[in-house]
Amino acid sequence: MVINTKKPTVYVDQFGLRHSVSGGRLECTMQNIADNFSNKFSSRCLNGVEDKLDTFIVYNERRRVTSSAKKKRRHGDKSLHQTPDGSLLDILRNAHDLLSQCNIRLPEIKANENYVDSGPPFLILLHPALGPLWEVTRQKFYGGSISEGSELQVEVSEFLWRNVQLNGSLIIKTENVMGSMKINESGESILHYGQRCGRCRLQNVKVQNKGEIFGSELTTFACDVLPS
Repeated sequence: MVINTKKPTVYVDQFGLRHSVSGGRLECTMQNIADNFSNKFSSRCLNGVEDKLDTFIVYNERRRVTSSAKKKRRHGDKSLHQTPDGSLLDILRNAHDLLSQCNIRLPEIKANENYVDSGPPFLILLHPALGPLWEVTRQKFYGGSISEGSELQVEVSEFLWRNVQLNGSLIIKTENVMGSMKINESGESILHYGQRCGRCRLQNVKVQNKGEIFGSELTTFACDVLPS
């Protein structure tokens, strides 16, 4: 990660006076890639320079690559650009695009202006270790349904979902998501991928409880997965 200190930060001191100083924020991925691509030539290049450049191109929708949360949404403002609300909406839309192609029935996500008033139709948070490529994640999900107002959190990498009907809240957690930690000869903790990691298989399961994200009572069905 790098620290971007280009934009000023305004604050008020103990005397009520406003000040502006250079503030910083952590940046990763896109900014790091852009900063490390640097090509120099002795003279100006006009034609045939494409093959000589360190070019990085992502052919994907922007919300599948990055979604920044740089400011708080003001009350009554329907704009979700660069707000935490907008970032959450991007995560949910990505989850909808991912799981709907696995023959899983999901509630539709409305337009931004409707989302501000009604809130999210569901909450789905999937650990990146399930893939991270969507082609790999889709192999672990197939069939079933997720009702409106339901919550699904999957914190395991070895996972199987087959014809699961979710109406409520389902949280699957394990201490060893990607593997187990071991101490080497130098006393450092090393992650051993795939060793004693949590595994979970759900097949022809129906989950129904009052753990909906909009429910008055929150009774979450939690499944602690033990290493096998």
